[in-house]
Amino acid sequence: PEYAYTVVFYSLCEALDIEFLPARVWQGLWAALFTALLAITDSCALMSHFTRFVEDIFALLISLIFLVGAFTNLVEAFQDLSKAAAFKTTLLCFGTYAFTRWLQSMKRSRSATKTLRDILGNFSVAISIFVFSGLAAIWRDEVGIAWLEVESEFRPTWTNPETGAARPWVISPFGINKDFPIWAIFLMAVPALGLTVLGFLDQNLTTIIVNRPASGLKEPVGYHLD
Repeated sequence: PEYAYTVVFYSLCEALDIEFLPARVWQGLWAALFTALLAITDSCALMSHFTRFVEDIFALLISLIFLVGAFTNLVEAFQDLSKAAAFKTTLLCFGTYAFTRWLQSMKRSRSATKTLRDILGNFSVAISIFVFSGLAAIWRDEVGIAWLEVESEFRPTWTNPETGAARPWVISPFGINKDFPIWAIFLMAVPALGLTVLGFLDQNLTTIIVNRPASGLKEPVGYHLD
């Protein structure tokens, strides 16, 4: 949800002809203020009025975002890559999912020891990603697929089109290539309010869903450390 919100916010900055990065700074500062006010006023208590229907709709929205993103990548693979690469991408996609489900089912089986079954089940997603990433790398030279592009050096990836230099690590809230208008500073409170509400619902609804009795979640010593 926050990624989709950021895309819309970027389009808003382009429409207003203001720089995105300084605008993002002011949006973050306003959002920090609003979040502090929510904490001070104990607004999390409002979550007691949310029904199971709202929780399920939110969970469905999150699931759809990830599903649409995954299948969009598959469709693009068949459009942009060779037939072999697209087929390999599909196998890796569904193979990762199937292997994850199999590892999760180990918790209910009688194979191996209980400790091993719990480890495989609890870390099923991470294990599956590592395994199939390794399988993809083995045949990387034979069948090329779309890989995550990573810079060879540790630096900001955005290059200033006017200077040709990489952006600084610390963004000036008052503008990079031009002065950031005063009216825009106060206008950023509006998208910041939406971001705050989104983060508030994301955090609290996710916590409620995870802590449902059906999840069987236990509270070890470090449960609240995050």
